This record gives sequence, C-alpha cells and structure tokens, in this order.
Amino acid sequence: MTKYVQQVRVTWPEDLTEHDPPINPRDVFGNKLEGLDGLRMQDEVFINPDLKNQNGRWQLEIVGYDLAGVEVAEDHLNTMIEKVRVDAVGVQNMLNVILDQREGMAVELQRGEAWWPNCADSVIPRLLPSPMMDEPGSFRQDGIDRGQLAIIQESIKLALDSVRHRKGAYDFVVRLGCVALSSKQVKDDKIGEKYPTDKFLKMVNEKFEVDVKKW
Repeated sequence: MTKYVQQVRVTWPEDLTEHDPPINPRDVFGNKLEGLDGLRMQDEVFINPDLKNQNGRWQLEIVGYDLAGVEVAEDHLNTMIEKVRVDAVGVQNMLNVILDQREGMAVELQRGEAWWPNCADSVIPRLLPSPMMDEPGSFRQDGIDRGQLAIIQESIKLALDSVRHRKGAYDFVVRLGCVALSSKQVKDDKIGEKYPTDKFLKMVNEKFEVDVKKW
C-alpha cells in the first residue's frame, strides 16, 4: 500500500522574531529542535526547521504519513509556541471568528466611517450579505453556531494550557469594540478587495493583525 506524505508549515510568530533580542525556534527548542522530540514521538511526525522565508520569518515543517497525526502535532506545536509568547512578550491566545458567517460568503475591506474611533487603522472588514444565506442580523436571535462554540471552547482550553505551567490568577474578560486591520500590514490600497470568508479568516489568523478598540 502506498503511503502519502502529509505536510503542514507553522510560521514562527512575528513578535518573537522582532523581540529584543530576537527569539527564533533554535533558541527555544535547540539547534535540531531536540526540544520537540517528545512531540515527534507522541504524534509520530517529523519536525524540521526551515530557513527564513521571503518575509524573514522562520517556519517549522511538520511531516507525517497520517493527516490526523500531522494536524494534532500542529495543534500541540502551536500550544508550545503560545507558551513561549506568553513568557517572552506577554501575548495571549487569540481567536478570530465571524459570528454572522451564515449571512454572507465574502468579506470586503472598507474604509472606516468618520466616527470611527481609531483613525490610524482605517481599513475595516465587513461581511457582505448574500441572498443565498440567512437574513442580515439573524445571528443575534439564533445564538452561537455549535461549530463555532466548539472552536471557542477549544481556544479557551489552549489559552489555559499556555499558562498552566505558571502560578498565578487569571481573569476571563470579554471586550466589545470596533475591529480594524492593522495599518502596519494592510494599507489603504487594499480597500475594495473582497475575499471568501474562509480565506479572510486564514489571512487574519496567519498574516494580518486585528486591532480591537473600545467605542
């Protein structure tokens, strides 16, 4: 029977690369990533450090013959990286979801209106209503989708796991505010561009930063 190699790449966080001094995977896990040997054996995968990509970011390549094992290893590795981020720069685990995703299939980047509280980050994402989807605003009456609820619960678990090794008390806070894309990464020339919801979420989770400001 032929076995097909499954592969994913985990990009090293930008805030660790720009930390003073910079923190790279070999600083944390060793020159050959021997600090990940336990994860390699547990999830039956190979994990290799990749040279910096064109954006100057390190990547960790996870390779295995079983897709489920590779995906589990990816989750475990992300949890370990979150621990490093918490210790180094105090960054907390972040999850981005589109609560009204059943009301549209694409997100358009628009310019914030004059009353927008954050003028520096003026590019805002807006879900475009679709006649093929639910009525706009209906998600407020329907409650959180079960699939999204499971994702949120898992994110909270990961956040707790990332600080479990540290003694102390932690607050759980829900903040409501205006969501804008960081002007450091998304310039005004992106206004008007449209993305399928799944592609937009992937971009936000991997490439862009979302800035939440109080009203």
